[in-house]
Amino acid sequence: MGNVDLKFVDDLVSSVGIGAEKVLPILQGLQAEYGYLPQEALERVCELTEITPASLTGVSTFYDQFRHEPAGEHTIAVCVGTACHVKGADQVYEAFKRHLQIPDEGDTDADGQFTVAKIACLGCCTLAPAVQIGSMTFGHVTPDSVGTVLKEYLQAVESNAAKKKGALTDPIQGASGRNPCWLGVLLYRSG
Repeated sequence: MGNVDLKFVDDLVSSVGIGAEKVLPILQGLQAEYGYLPQEALERVCELTEITPASLTGVSTFYDQFRHEPAGEHTIAVCVGTACHVKGADQVYEAFKRHLQIPDEGDTDADGQFTVAKIACLGCCTLAPAVQIGSMTFGHVTPDSVGTVLKEYLQAVESNAAKKKGALTDPIQGASGRNPCWLGVLLYRSG
């Protein structure tokens, strides 16, 4: 067994129920607690309930909300909506994976710091291609600027961590005190 606290599974099953129809709320509870669906937790669910391994696998692979591997500490959401797609979002996505040395079949770097994901729309079409990391949005991102985007994001995270409790940077404004969407425009429009 790994580092998975199975007491949580016991408590979850106790509160949700043991019937086969409880598969979705149990999976959602596991995902919320662990950030993914650990194999040890799934095996424990099968021991405690009427839910079969086939049911767990079928439901958890059908819905995109479930992960079977741990996600990184920070998610890089690359918008692939129409405007971003036309402006090169797929190349930006691939550049993040290359920069972070994520294998083709993976989505998370070896250090577990970043997970790269494609999302349908960020709602920042005028900033295409747009990327969101945490609460910061970067616009007009190019494959050549992904290193700068990551550097700025990590500096903002570090700056927030250094601030005293109660005086954290407003997540809407970002570390610079300016709206991150506009910051993105300022940083990457010239590229």
